[in-house]
Amino acid sequence: MSFDGMPRVVFSVCVAALIGSLAVPARANTTLNSGTTTVSTGTDFGVTLYVGTTSTATLEVIAGGYATNSSGYLGYNAGGVGTATVSGGTWANSGVLTVGNSGIGTLNVTGGSVTTTFGYLGYRAGSVGN
Repeated sequence: MSFDGMPRVVFSVCVAALIGSLAVPARANTTLNSGTTTVSTGTDFGVTLYVGTTSTATLEVIAGGYATNSSGYLGYNAGGVGTATVSGGTWANSGVLTVGNSGIGTLNVTGGSVTTTFGYLGYRAGSVGN
């Protein structure tokens, strides 16, 4: 018995249930496969951001923009053309950034910043990283 007369096991179960209900929801992947996506505010692209998997797409981060994701790929598959232009603001990758995974990837930084843990240019055979 606890000091208040309630069994401790009930208290433990209640705390475990409360902690379980506070779990962070899973983050999804984002695929940009056509047109231009412009980031001018805070935008979380989830776990993996793919720009140009099977066609042509562009990510643009402008002044005031803050784009986040864990891993980023520009030109993911053969036939995919992915471009990212950072002219202001920040594109923050907390994991790998691959420019040209199996396709053609281009990263242009004319202002602002791009951060990553590590990265690749032209990662697989037949890819192009600029």
